[in-house]
Amino acid sequence: MTTPALRKVALMLAAMHPRDRRWMLARLPEAARDAWRRHGTEATALVSPDPAAALSHLCGSTPPADVEVPEPVTLIRALDKLPIVWAARSLAVVAPDHIDLYKAACRPERQVALNRGAGPTDRVPPPALAHALAGLLQRLGSTEGASEGVER
Repeated sequence: MTTPALRKVALMLAAMHPRDRRWMLARLPEAARDAWRRHGTEATALVSPDPAAALSHLCGSTPPADVEVPEPVTLIRALDKLPIVWAARSLAVVAPDHIDLYKAACRPERQVALNRGAGPTDRVPPPALAHALAGLLQRLGSTEGASEGVER
């Protein structure tokens, strides 16, 4: 196992309740327990008091901070060109704080469909996907022919 992987395992184990950690360590091979002992002290000092927060960091579920959200007019134009399910997913990934803005620009039927199409938002996709979708929305919204999309 690589050192970064060992560190992640150590952080995950450190975030566990002590009883759960003992149970998990008892089931690991001896080499893995030795690796935990080497990295465990450091990990225990670094772990968040909130295990859920630590695990979300380990799983990479923090939204990328450097995604460039298109201007509102461009964003709305791009989302109008997408099927509602993809518009909802794109908003959740690229601009979750713009959902109300888009809903205000939509017809009531599309607003309802947007609510149904959003799906669970507790997992954030990889940063590369967020960047790719932001670029796609920028290109879609910057092109002429906004009326080619779905009716708002």
